[in-house]
Amino acid sequence: MKVTMIAGSIPEMPCGVGDYTYRLVEALLQVEEGVRVDVITSADSRISIPAGSRLAIHQVSTWSVRGLFPLMRLISRTGPDVVHIQYPTKGYGTGLAPNLFPLFWRFYRPRVPVVVTLHEFTIAHPLRKLSTVFLILASRRLVVCDPREERALRRFRWPRGGPELIPLGANVPVRFEYHTQVRVRDCLKLCHFGFLDKSKEGHLLVEVLYSLHREGLPAELLFIGGIKPEEEARLKALGEEKDVADIVSFTGFCPPDVISRELARADIGLFPFKDGVSLRRTSFIAAMQHGLAVVTTRAGGYLPPGLQDGENVLLVPAGDREAFLQAVRQLAFDPELRLRLGTNARHWGAAFTWEAIARQHLALYHQLVGVQLERDMTK
Repeated sequence: MKVTMIAGSIPEMPCGVGDYTYRLVEALLQVEEGVRVDVITSADSRISIPAGSRLAIHQVSTWSVRGLFPLMRLISRTGPDVVHIQYPTKGYGTGLAPNLFPLFWRFYRPRVPVVVTLHEFTIAHPLRKLSTVFLILASRRLVVCDPREERALRRFRWPRGGPELIPLGANVPVRFEYHTQVRVRDCLKLCHFGFLDKSKEGHLLVEVLYSLHREGLPAELLFIGGIKPEEEARLKALGEEKDVADIVSFTGFCPPDVISRELARADIGLFPFKDGVSLRRTSFIAAMQHGLAVVTTRAGGYLPPGLQDGENVLLVPAGDREAFLQAVRQLAFDPELRLRLGTNARHWGAAFTWEAIARQHLALYHQLVGVQLERDMTK
């Protein structure tokens, strides 16, 4: 099975979809020995591939419309059985070549099916949604990673069946052991993991830390992962204003081992998503797999399957700052609750293994190739 994966970003480029793509590729190669993967990505990728690998990286200089036909020729030279587009990624920028590719590919190489994984649709800007029309309608199969996305897209009429739900896996493997006993510390360690910009409500977490500090509870806050410079400056200024700047720190972009170590060290994970927790949030899944007691938000009546408030997570309404603070207080003063939530969180997170995700993708690829072979034989 030869798979050509189109992804505008892969590590070490800062992009969650890029991280996901590379983890998926690694899992595909591990699960099935006969698989070869060619990844088409942006020119500024710096990843190195060992000699003899069944993975090859190809770089393109532009994702604009003028790069569409060179992109098709490059992919044709890789000799794929299946082409799989990951969309969107930061590397694409405003380029439309990935959006138009499925339509033009149907005329250029009609026997090779195109699969599209749509990572964002319901929360996308209306113009972004409009730009995905050809991705959705011209692909042979559409994959989504969250039940909300699946429900939204099933409202459309599909000539070849509805979207296929394949959940995301955690973007960081568990490489450091988590605690399995009640842990009482002189200073509580709070953390947030994931790329941080002004939409992630980092200011709320600084205010939570300030409230705990005022109540005499020693605590510190660590932001794990990348952050926009202007957002880091804003949070540092808020820390100075609240007199907690010395107990707020930032790792910046860091390798998986460092992320896993810091998650294992933390006591409470804080994830105040404005649109509520979902299976798109791989940073949340990683925190759960590391056995963290997590406070997060829910919105619109939706909740990922298996999450239970008070059993494996603490849930508060999105946008309710006081409820979020009260949930953190509850965990801060109850180490036994932290341990119980963390233990149950690990059990919930165990369902999202990359091996299972890779096998679902391979089953889809083989199905599409088999259907095409049947069509060829009946001609």
